[in-house]
Amino acid sequence: MIKQIRKILIVTEKPSIARSFVKALATVNSIKFKTKKGKSRYNSIFESNFNEKLSLVIQNGDESKEELIIVPKAEVRITSVTGHLTTFDYPPPYDKKTNWLESDPIDLIQLDPIELPISEALVEQLEELSFEIDLLIIATDWDNQGESIGGQIARIVSNASSNPIQITRMRFTATSVNAVQSAFESQFRLDDKLIESVDSLRKQDLRMGASITRFLTSGIQSNGKGIKRLISYGPCQSSVLWIVTKRFKNRLKFVPEPYWKVFAVFQQEITSQKLVKTKKGKKTKIKTTSPTNTKKERKISEDFLFEWTNSPVTKKESVDIFLKKLGANNNAVVKNIEKTEEVIERPKPLDTDTLEADCARLFNVGPKLISDLAERLYNNGFITYPRTESSHYLYKDLTKSCEKFYDHKVYGDIARLCVKSGNAKKPSKGRFTKDHEPIQPVKPATENDIITALKGSDFENSIAWRIYDYIVRKFFSTISEDGKLKIIKTKIVILEEEFVHQGQYIKKMGFLEIFPYKKVSERPHPDVNKGEEIVIEIQNKLEHTKPPSLWTESQLIREMSKQNIGTDATRSQHIQTIQNRGFAKVQKPRRSVMPTELGQAFFKIFTDNAEELIIPKVRETVESWTKQIQEGTLTSKDVDNSVIDLTESNLKKLSEKKAEIFPILLESIEKSTKEGKSFGPCGKKCGSGELILKYSLKNKRFLTCSNENCDQSYPLPKKGELYPLDEQCHACDIYPIQVGTGTKSWIFCPSCWINRQDKEGLLFCSRCDYATCPYSYINRDYSTKTERGRLGSCPICFEGEVALSFDEWRTVIECLKCKTRWNAPNIRAGSSIEINGLCKLCNMATLVVTRKNKSTYNICTFCSLPCYECVHHCYG
Repeated sequence: MIKQIRKILIVTEKPSIARSFVKALATVNSIKFKTKKGKSRYNSIFESNFNEKLSLVIQNGDESKEELIIVPKAEVRITSVTGHLTTFDYPPPYDKKTNWLESDPIDLIQLDPIELPISEALVEQLEELSFEIDLLIIATDWDNQGESIGGQIARIVSNASSNPIQITRMRFTATSVNAVQSAFESQFRLDDKLIESVDSLRKQDLRMGASITRFLTSGIQSNGKGIKRLISYGPCQSSVLWIVTKRFKNRLKFVPEPYWKVFAVFQQEITSQKLVKTKKGKKTKIKTTSPTNTKKERKISEDFLFEWTNSPVTKKESVDIFLKKLGANNNAVVKNIEKTEEVIERPKPLDTDTLEADCARLFNVGPKLISDLAERLYNNGFITYPRTESSHYLYKDLTKSCEKFYDHKVYGDIARLCVKSGNAKKPSKGRFTKDHEPIQPVKPATENDIITALKGSDFENSIAWRIYDYIVRKFFSTISEDGKLKIIKTKIVILEEEFVHQGQYIKKMGFLEIFPYKKVSERPHPDVNKGEEIVIEIQNKLEHTKPPSLWTESQLIREMSKQNIGTDATRSQHIQTIQNRGFAKVQKPRRSVMPTELGQAFFKIFTDNAEELIIPKVRETVESWTKQIQEGTLTSKDVDNSVIDLTESNLKKLSEKKAEIFPILLESIEKSTKEGKSFGPCGKKCGSGELILKYSLKNKRFLTCSNENCDQSYPLPKKGELYPLDEQCHACDIYPIQVGTGTKSWIFCPSCWINRQDKEGLLFCSRCDYATCPYSYINRDYSTKTERGRLGSCPICFEGEVALSFDEWRTVIECLKCKTRWNAPNIRAGSSIEINGLCKLCNMATLVVTRKNKSTYNICTFCSLPCYECVHHCYG
């Protein structure tokens, strides 16, 4: 019997998706929705009635199908949730709201977490909407977390409904009108086993995280020094920290070893590349290495390096013997010229890890920002769902997707070319998974369309447009032709010793013409013939092995994927989490991730005492257990027991060594955060207390008075190193603080900063006009001196020069061509910077900083390590 539906409730995962559903259903069914407020202020309710009879096909779990009929005038309501409706916590007195620090962490491991609502108002709203409905349609994101949220919605609505209801699940990868309508007509059932698996993983994260976090935090807070910092543990974030710190430690231990390369240098005039203007006014390069280019050329002298086939050599004696053998001989014979072709494969369809890793590297921002902006592009209907592991299109013919872009000013010609060439029916293929389709554009858009829809800051809008452009061009690249590289390998002989030079040029651009985000370099080759005798000069070069570079954020995304840490939806968040919690920090210009003092202490404690809890395999192991729930080979109770055994055994090991553990943690906190440090007397009103630096449980810092009878406290800037100054502010008798962020520094008085702010905002000392205060701009020169000059060639664009300059009280180190900036030393008033010798590691000019007290220190802006930790010892 076909079930007839008269009253429908559709629930989406986000308010923006609910609005997209309203637009889609209104367009397809020619109906209008009314909007009203619900009990949750952020989740509106949209109401309407279908005009005609509709048919829905439901795919059941046993692969059978079922039809539901929506009768004419059926009532439909659409609303949303905001992520998870419920969370897992422990019952009192073990929950977060009570004094959980007094609970025994071992007890938490054994307890079963309970499910609690996050928003009472949202739960009540769903309960009211469930009255007399016949059909509940779950329209959450098509991923594991979306399935879990769908299960939470289904439980709340089912318990509140007065009638037996049908519950179905929409699966969609885009929020366009066609995508929503297609998903609406063909639906599925919720996957109960998947929901159980996801919920079990959430419980295990709480069980492991809460017990170990409470052990560490209670140990720190009971030390008698008044430190209230939260020291958190999580299986994913701790595994990421392990990867970051392991590389950092290996870099510190690295000892460079010398090696030598021997070259035969052949000098010849070649045709140079020259920029010429095209009809459209754009500059382009004539590829002079290709024999087809003959216009706008000029001759320049070029040194071709033929490398000895036995290079590199690790013993200087071997080099000396070889050079002695060659003697003064400067003639060589061309033995062979080998020409081959290499295919430059077009990209595979786009998955989440590739999107976040590539865009983070290309745009020099964090992957979390890429993830957030991609989510906003999806919510506004510009791209498909940006959380996918698939790099294989479901459809072989992408002609319709291309036709949408025919009228676009930038992408129109590209789209027509892909269709005309037939490549739209032959897309590249990557890994196939059963979740979402690869990320691709849904509709054509201009930069103004993106700005209008997202309504973000100028910086966010700029990055969002570049992400969209990357996604569009990546999509067209997957349905374009491969490129071709021609490689010319020239071998010469000197007294039976062989030397080789390899040149290359692009023979066929293919997808490279439309995808500027992939760079392929060309290298000229000498114009010589087989058997020809040429004149060369022998040179040898001493080099040193280089230490492993610190992980960049984009590299970490790929490494986490390789080691199965987190999911495509959570990896960028885990990298951000270890930064937010003080375990790691990001260094520009490469956005390298390095551990803080606290992160290194955390790493040492766990690797020495409970390594099972921090190595990447721990997360993979727990996830494999929960996946077996979905497969039916394990039960939730089996997983609970396994995680309890793993956590309890390792926590006992930590407890046995707590006398050694907590002094290490305390020392690292004091070094990295200066928590507990005095910043001078409290001021006139108190008279006896000291202002002490403290951190809240949310890691917000502030100054508070040590006098129990004084309630004075002052907020502090979120970022930057704090340096108390040595003379009091005359306006309030509190010692001002200098803040340094790496690119600039400023001075402020904690009291005046807040209490004397004006129309221009917070009052910094550089704007203060207090007549007698030594820190006001009347009595203090806020300028400083630097030696301006060139530091070397840019390591980013390889074309510009990096220069040191001074601008608006800031030291600026910037490439004059690509405008990339590097962190500059924190410079206080009265200090100076001068250019020093070359760094042995990166061959860039170093700086010597002279402080106000005449003490000095050296710094290389381009290396990840401070000079005093560097193994090269450039300064003895």
